[in-house]
Amino acid sequence: MPYLSADVVYSLRCSFLHQGTPNIDTAEVTEDRCKVDKLILVIEDENEVDQSLSHVAYEKNFEIVNRELTVDIRTLCYYLKTAAKDYFEANKSLFNFFNYTLVDEREERKQLREIKEMWGLT
Repeated sequence: MPYLSADVVYSLRCSFLHQGTPNIDTAEVTEDRCKVDKLILVIEDENEVDQSLSHVAYEKNFEIVNRELTVDIRTLCYYLKTAAKDYFEANKSLFNFFNYTLVDEREERKQLREIKEMWGLT
């Protein structure tokens, strides 16, 4: 039965990041039992148990004709976030090329507008 293996999660990560689609490249999934023909993403209620469900359909000669995997989106996002965080923590030296500053000037500009309005300068 297919399950949310590391290969499946990585394939989803790549397709989300590079194509913006939730596709699984079965050629990238090494275990035959984890290859997926159809992915069903669901949004569960926060109080529900996060789970993955799988379904396999067979022909009369017991050949697999369809492998479906149902995945809760929150679970998938958790796996992707955890893998990215773990990779970053283990490889911080690879990220030393980042040299940036994020400045949010919205509050400063809002205050400046309020001062101008107060003094009638707008």
